[in-house]
Amino acid sequence: MLSALLFFVGLTLLGFGGFAMYAAFFAADRPRRPRPGLLQKIVALTMTAAAAPVLALAVMSLPPKEGADALHAAAPPLAVSSLNVELSEKHAKEGEMLLTLGYWEEAVQQFDLAIAINPNNADALRDRGFTHNRLGHYRAALSDLTQAIALDERIAAAHHHRAVVYAKIGDVETAVAGFSRAIELRPEYASAFSKRAALVARRGAYGDAERDFLKAIEIDPDEPDTLRRLAWLYATCPRENYRKGAEAVRLAEQAVALDKQNDWRRPEALAAAYAETGDFEKAVYWQDRAIELSPVTLENEAIARKALYTVGQPYRDDSRF
Repeated sequence: MLSALLFFVGLTLLGFGGFAMYAAFFAADRPRRPRPGLLQKIVALTMTAAAAPVLALAVMSLPPKEGADALHAAAPPLAVSSLNVELSEKHAKEGEMLLTLGYWEEAVQQFDLAIAINPNNADALRDRGFTHNRLGHYRAALSDLTQAIALDERIAAAHHHRAVVYAKIGDVETAVAGFSRAIELRPEYASAFSKRAALVARRGAYGDAERDFLKAIEIDPDEPDTLRRLAWLYATCPRENYRKGAEAVRLAEQAVALDKQNDWRRPEALAAAYAETGDFEKAVYWQDRAIELSPVTLENEAIARKALYTVGQPYRDDSRF
């Protein structure tokens, strides 16, 4: 009897919320997109957990940015109920799919909705932070990733992604610490090993870098970026005892064979590796390939390396990994 009564009350609340929403929505002779003030009223009328499905209908009928703005502007904040969590997860999943397809700005819009509905969605904050980083929005990325870590410090990917941002803005020490924490949380985190190796190599800690690169390859032997980075170390390291020309060629050839993105840095690593072995004809050939693929802003550097190989000189470097 009690369960039936509760079910009836729930339906009544849901029906009232729906009626109020649609009455507000259709009361005015509205344009194609509702006025922002009206959106806020609609959201405010559906701010109870019982009316969360009605909220979904209202928000999902809007362009993503307007839906997120309406959610943020409404008061009081949306209660984090199981229905809210489910709706938040739905938008987060849509964001993940868009991110995978390369629609980064559209992905951010879906993550905006997910976080507006459930501000405690640490995974959505992590993924929005990752996407902001891809878009070059480093301050927003750091904010999201720091919030994700505050909600759940055990999210290894949040530490990893935040470390990537710190590396990009030049805070190497914080970046190395972030990759190290990611590895503590996920000991088989190949990308964290590889990226930490690249940073410590730039500081001249070539032995530590080599160990991290080898560990990353042990975990994921088919990651072309790691293969390319270790090949570059073996081909161009200023310290002779870390240069291994034949191994550099083997690793760089694997990186080129696995490359599906036409990344100019992979044939460039192979060119440097051949130069280290003394095969300057092949070094020039692969450097030409790198020049064809390189960004315009880096083309002069690539041409300068080709000039070295043309006169029979290998390249030395301790900054590019």
